[in-house]
Amino acid sequence: MRTFRNSAYSKIFRENKSGHGTDKLFVRSIGYTRADSNFHEKPRIIKFGCIYWCIEGRASFTLNKRRYTLSPGEVWYYPPGSIIDYRPLQEGMLYYWMALYGAALEPLFYALDINPGKKFCGPPPDETFQQLISEVRNSPPNRRIDVLKIGMDILFKIASPPQDNTPRMEQTLAQEARGIIEKEFDSHTFSIAKLADMLNVHSVTLCRDFKKEFQLTPSEYLIHCRMQKALELLESRQYLVKEVADMCGFSSPEYFATAFAARFGSSPSRILSGSPEKLLPEIPED
Repeated sequence: MRTFRNSAYSKIFRENKSGHGTDKLFVRSIGYTRADSNFHEKPRIIKFGCIYWCIEGRASFTLNKRRYTLSPGEVWYYPPGSIIDYRPLQEGMLYYWMALYGAALEPLFYALDINPGKKFCGPPPDETFQQLISEVRNSPPNRRIDVLKIGMDILFKIASPPQDNTPRMEQTLAQEARGIIEKEFDSHTFSIAKLADMLNVHSVTLCRDFKKEFQLTPSEYLIHCRMQKALELLESRQYLVKEVADMCGFSSPEYFATAFAARFGSSPSRILSGSPEKLLPEIPED
């Protein structure tokens, strides 16, 4: 996926000698971006405030040396003075962004209860964002208030609780990793190293947090998911052993047969022939 941007920058933005804008509040820039996992702006300190509204995909954002994952419907806010640092994850991210500048910015965000970090706000107001992109690109400087009014509509949308969405519980790193394993375990190319890369964390951190929460490692849970699915397929008597191995993400039928026998004490072919059901070890529930 190639990075695509549709952006607009204010014509009225001017800095004085101290490096600060002379206006109390205005929309500095606005954009619509589709970015793949290779997209990563160099971390830098910003003088303006910037919001990101995720439409599709996910991205990793860093604030105060902690990483957070932004998902569809969530909004991220970096206040002035922040080190802006984010990276789309494996599936990339489609998002709107808006930067605002001026002395009134931080008091306004405080009054609206828009805090640094992320907040679930539901689907973005596409028409309003597109209108703002057009206005910033085409309006003369004397239309600053008209442009700001549209920007304020977006801020009020962020400040207002979603009308059609129930609040969502924040997922821990381990819970997010578990969900990805349950979706991707049948892929031949999926691995714990790839999982760590998808979550933008070190594999040691991932394994530590996962074991602390679920009392087993991500690798053990990956094998559990593959074996559970393999057992179900074998007991259906609809597939050959080599087909089951392929459908469950094993690199070869030989490796699958060896791992299966080591876990259950009998070969896959015996399950096909009607041997008693073997139960997998219990896995802790959320």
